[in-house]
Amino acid sequence: MALGVIGTLSGPIYDTWLNLNIESKVHATVLLMMSQSDALGQTAGGPFVGWIGNRLSVRASLVVAAVLLSPILVVFGRVLRKR
Repeated sequence: MALGVIGTLSGPIYDTWLNLNIESKVHATVLLMMSQSDALGQTAGGPFVGWIGNRLSVRASLVVAAVLLSPILVVFGRVLRKR
């Protein structure tokens, strides 16, 4: 229950932070790309990770989800180096 509340509260906070930290001329593009990449990830990765969890175990599905999310570490590393 606590995770649900935290997840619900973090969405608007993240959106506010994002809106404050991006230039106005790319504002719509960034928000659109964030929304589309989230939808694509849920559509493409969700059933696959669920299938892994159903066939093998929840632990295996968590490992697969972590592997699928790991490329974002490269993006964060590049952003941190630029600052």
